[in-house]
Amino acid sequence: MDELPKARTVFHMSDGFYDKAKFTALVLLPALGTLYFALGMLWGFSYTEQVLGTVVALETFLGTLLGLSNSAHKKEIEARPDSTLVVNDEGEVYAEFAFDPTSASPGDEVTLRVVKP
Repeated sequence: MDELPKARTVFHMSDGFYDKAKFTALVLLPALGTLYFALGMLWGFSYTEQVLGTVVALETFLGTLLGLSNSAHKKEIEARPDSTLVVNDEGEVYAEFAFDPTSASPGDEVTLRVVKP
């Protein structure tokens, strides 16, 4: 019987979405909040404190989701079984993965144990 695929954690994000959300949380929202607040104080915009408070709340919420996703991703990587790098007597070298390597994300780390049969 084939093994069922493991369900991903609730907070797993694709790499592209994670990168965009991280840019939004770390660069875009703080810049927009600061710009609106500064211009609002200079030009008398309405609700500057409410807008800034909303932006900070969004940053905090998004940052928390990013942290949970990153933590879940690291735990998923650490739970992977060891893989091997096989070096035979003929000088051939190949890797045997104990997981599906296509499920790895760019930048993930893989530990290989060297085996010489």
